[in-house]
Amino acid sequence: VTPALARLSRSWLRRVVNACLDEGIDQFIDLGSGIPTVGNVHEIVQERDPNGHVVYVDYDSTAVSHAQKILRGNENATILHADIRDPESILDAPEVQDLIDFSRPVGMLMVGILLYVADDYDPAGLVRTYRDRCAPGSLLPMSIITLDEVKKHDPPTYEKVLGLVSVYDDASEQLHVRSYEEFGAYFEGMELLEPGIVILPEWRPDGTAELDAASP
Repeated sequence: VTPALARLSRSWLRRVVNACLDEGIDQFIDLGSGIPTVGNVHEIVQERDPNGHVVYVDYDSTAVSHAQKILRGNENATILHADIRDPESILDAPEVQDLIDFSRPVGMLMVGILLYVADDYDPAGLVRTYRDRCAPGSLLPMSIITLDEVKKHDPPTYEKVLGLVSVYDDASEQLHVRSYEEFGAYFEGMELLEPGIVILPEWRPDGTAELDAASP
């Protein structure tokens, strides 16, 4: 189930980045970007707009090291070694200030990263802090695991996802699964793009998400 979820998330990421580009957004912050793989945000952005700016953020040293190698020589993209739970250290960082103009719309990507934010860090409050720094017209794509939605849409997968979540019980960073209602509260004060909050394959499908998930 893990590779399939990863591919669905990657396919969704491509679609939301293109949706941002369609809205005229040409600068992005990818919070908790992880280890670079195929179809990175800067590749999607700069294929359509070579002058598009992308700042990746991650606190894992391995992810940062890999990204630095990939981004070497790319003046319009960089990675910041920081923790998304400390938004001011990111929003005020020189690397961000050099590439991101907060007086213009920003694509603030939170792809799966809120899964790793415990309630003690007030994930909804973190979302508000990032949102409040963004200019009108910005977009904040977010994704998490909501077990109630998985159970409703795909009961067999529900048990597999439970197993996936349990793997992290003894890890240094646990997964914090929220309900559909809790996730919906993160968008308070924002206008949702159609079709709103749905499972990943149902968000503006283009015919490739299911193929991506089925690929070996």
